[in-house]
Amino acid sequence: MSKFYINKETHEVHKSSCDYANPTKYPNIIYLGDFDYPSTAISYAKRNGYSNADGCYYCCNQSHTK
Repeated sequence: MSKFYINKETHEVHKSSCDYANPTKYPNIIYLGDFDYPSTAISYAKRNGYSNADGCYYCCNQSHTK
């Protein structure tokens, strides 16, 4: 399992290891939860108010669609 975060403004989902998941640099980052796959984290985000959620190009590339 990995920890996932979401940017509240861009609705981009990131793994905790991603530079874009750093809340010090990006204050709009919030913890989303622990998931086995990026696609599961994105589905969860979509069900919980982030209908435009998408995977990060760098850390969740297989789930990046936009």
